[in-house]
Amino acid sequence: MRVSSLVDRHTSRRGFLRSLVMSATAIAFAPAYLVRPIAAEAAIITCLGLRCSSWSACCDGWTEFCCRLTGENTCPPGTVVGGWWKVNNSSFCSYDEPRPRYYIDCNVACVNAAGCRPGGLCRRSETAAQCRCPDGCDTRKVDCVQFRYGQCNQQTCVGPIRCRVVTCVPPWQWDPTCSRRPVLTSEATRHHDRPCLHDWFNDVPPNAFYAGAVRWMSDRGIASGVTDDLFGPDEPIRWEDFATLLWSYATGRTTEPPSPLEEANPRTDYEKAVDWMVENRIALGQNVRYPDPAGHVTRAEAITVLHGLAAVTNAASQEEPTPKDLYPERELTTERLPFPDVVDGAWYGEAVDWAAGQGIVWWSPPDPFHPDQVVTRSEAAVYLHRFHEPPTPTPAPQPEPAQPSADAVSGGYSDVGGSNHEEAITALRAQGVFEGTECGPGEFCPRDGVERWVMAVWLVRVLDGADPEPVSASRFADVDPTEWWAPYVERLAVLGVTQGCATGPDRFCPHETVTRARMASLLVRAFDLLPASSAGFADVPAGAHTANINALASSGITVGCDTGALRYCPSRDVTRAQMATFLV
Repeated sequence: MRVSSLVDRHTSRRGFLRSLVMSATAIAFAPAYLVRPIAAEAAIITCLGLRCSSWSACCDGWTEFCCRLTGENTCPPGTVVGGWWKVNNSSFCSYDEPRPRYYIDCNVACVNAAGCRPGGLCRRSETAAQCRCPDGCDTRKVDCVQFRYGQCNQQTCVGPIRCRVVTCVPPWQWDPTCSRRPVLTSEATRHHDRPCLHDWFNDVPPNAFYAGAVRWMSDRGIASGVTDDLFGPDEPIRWEDFATLLWSYATGRTTEPPSPLEEANPRTDYEKAVDWMVENRIALGQNVRYPDPAGHVTRAEAITVLHGLAAVTNAASQEEPTPKDLYPERELTTERLPFPDVVDGAWYGEAVDWAAGQGIVWWSPPDPFHPDQVVTRSEAAVYLHRFHEPPTPTPAPQPEPAQPSADAVSGGYSDVGGSNHEEAITALRAQGVFEGTECGPGEFCPRDGVERWVMAVWLVRVLDGADPEPVSASRFADVDPTEWWAPYVERLAVLGVTQGCATGPDRFCPHETVTRARMASLLVRAFDLLPASSAGFADVPAGAHTANINALASSGITVGCDTGALRYCPSRDVTRAQMATFLV
């Protein structure tokens, strides 16, 4: 980022942030939030000692995109969101009307800062920043620009900017620490771009309740957006898109070349989807009727079609991760009250009862169902994701047995019989690896995702062959040292296997699930796997975990998630069963 001028310089940090006024751009070598410039990297015109042309990326004075560094368009660990600015009427974010494009700065977190200087900046020496162009002349600067716009994390000191996130989501929705004011605009970065910015929908916040569903659809190749870069989560879903989505999910899109007859009479995917629905008698009500393809789908209609789909397809895959815990929801029970606005005899009533029982709808009475409410694209994604793998309902409470069940005594889990992972699970249980991490009496929950604290317990027991000593403190702010699993997290950090999930302060995120990408990095560090050449996975772009995924494949620990298409599915959660197999 660059800044040409500041109006008002107050010694009060909060007053300074509020009164900040930016003109078009910021000069990288002017640390704008400081009362005095710093000479260390004040005039970055030698391109950090690299022999680059004057028009190269390293010499243009701007900060690199985060996705260029890590493969993900999010702030990496060790950074803090420091502020944002925007470009108006960006084609990058517009599809039906002009919309802004937002740039979010990820500043390096301070380490043992003695105190904030004016503008909320700590000294460079109080950070782990290393000013550089990491891959030579073709990459922009990283950790160089000592600057802060200041709308986010106003109570936190930060260092130089490590990288930029680009999004179509307003920053205050992307990160709740960001405020809406001041609104700063710069047109100078309108045409800045990187291929990695087009690897994922730029209007899906990473923590949105529907983000997991959209990612799952993308992994399956059935996620289509309103443009190549935009999913349009808040837009109403049209019948054309909804029918095509269900058809693609249930049957898969054909990849064979069209026949001469098809070439002479081309048909749209929607027409094929309607034919498939008619053939399988998937209808809205008692009669087969399909609205205008451009019409919007209501909740009653969407749930009724999914109910019909359930009769003709096996929705659950044995090897897919469950979306349980991805959505903010109430605990499901097997005994449910009816929705107050679903009248007896309603044509969609049976479907609504079924959807509530399956956990496809994530709200419950006394809240109304709103059968006529139009379904958004994000809501449709969550419906289908939950249809594919419904959350497991919680049974009504039962009296505890006086003695453990025979299955529990025998040493086997009641829910892993016949699984491909049964041998690994049995072997690790015999070693005591799973003690205290079961999901219920005699149950392993093999298709649930692995939480980070559980991963720590399993890895430490496998690596050390013993339990660690208790701890009185934790290096991670979100790990209570009194938790029985806290010593395992601390031991995993001591072994150098984990650095946590974020800094400023250091956090471990113990209850987050582990993705396949992050699992690769953990296993490579845990077992000192050797680097390897590319495994050729089609869905693994250059990023922070790429080398570790290749090492995992080279070691024979993984062959990916789809050998036919040679995919790794890096964003999927690792299931508990899969993790057991990886560890043996």
